[in-house]
Amino acid sequence: MIRKLRFQQRSFLTRRALYRERRKFILTLIFGAVIFYLLIFQFIPLLIGSLTFLNKLKPSGTTQAAVVEDSTIAPPFLNIPFESTNNSTIKVSGYAQPNAKVEIYVDGALSTTAGTDSGGNFISDNITLSLGNNQISGKTVQNGRRSLSSKPINVYYSNTKPKLEINSPADNQVVEGDKKVTVSGTTNPDGINITVNGVWLIVDSSGNFYRTFDLQEGDNNFTIIATDNSGNTTKISRKVIYHSPTPTPAPSPTPAPTPTPEVTPS
Repeated sequence: MIRKLRFQQRSFLTRRALYRERRKFILTLIFGAVIFYLLIFQFIPLLIGSLTFLNKLKPSGTTQAAVVEDSTIAPPFLNIPFESTNNSTIKVSGYAQPNAKVEIYVDGALSTTAGTDSGGNFISDNITLSLGNNQISGKTVQNGRRSLSSKPINVYYSNTKPKLEINSPADNQVVEGDKKVTVSGTTNPDGINITVNGVWLIVDSSGNFYRTFDLQEGDNNFTIIATDNSGNTTKISRKVIYHSPTPTPAPSPTPAPTPTPEVTPS
């Protein structure tokens, strides 16, 4: 009986030890999985980021030679055939030393660089303008040397449409009698061109304009366009309908009185 009890006791202890070992093994697996997850998704990316940051701080092994300013190199000639534009970007062309580079500056800041061909000609990529005045200049770079700046060229950028108000005629206005109509209105007083069906009108110092036009029978269409120096336009159309006056019928002639026959006394 005692031997049997000892055997049962040893079996219980063995099962309990096996249970503890199994639980310890499962916990070890869970802990290992957590460590593996942190290693792959947290620690390694952090390590890579740290190394990248340190590499950025590390001075470069190769340094480019500084470009030296040389007054003996001729600055480029820039060709910009307008002073105002309604485009936010423009290209700059011109000529400089053959097989050189031309730096294009806008308000003193480098915007783009263009290369010259064997004849010295170049054309730049689009450069972005700011609203208002833009000072554009260039410098020639050749063999590690940079010229002085070219003379700045002012380019004005505006995208605002000009003012245009039509005082007369009213749209679909009907005219009878005199075969004429006056087109009049107001616009900005400075730098605005007015055309009516392609005919230029004079704008006075207050922005007023007018002109008289002949009318044809039926519909007469007028297109009034205001254009500023940058090329912005405002357009208004008017239609005038002309009818010939209805002729007044002539009065009927008054019949002559019937003569009274003369009576002779007997």
